Amino acid sequence: MSHLQEEARPISRITLSKGGKHDRLETKMPTIPKRLSDFVQCARY
Repeated sequence: MSHLQEEARPISRITLSKGGKHDRLETKMPTIPKRLSDFVQCARY
């Protein structure tokens, strides 16, 4: 999961520009949001 988290960090930064308050909470949370995890998995596989 370390690789997914490392790749999720730049993705979360991109969502910051689009979203706002909710994305800030996601970046603070160590766990990856369901939407981001699904998106990364689709990009991987």
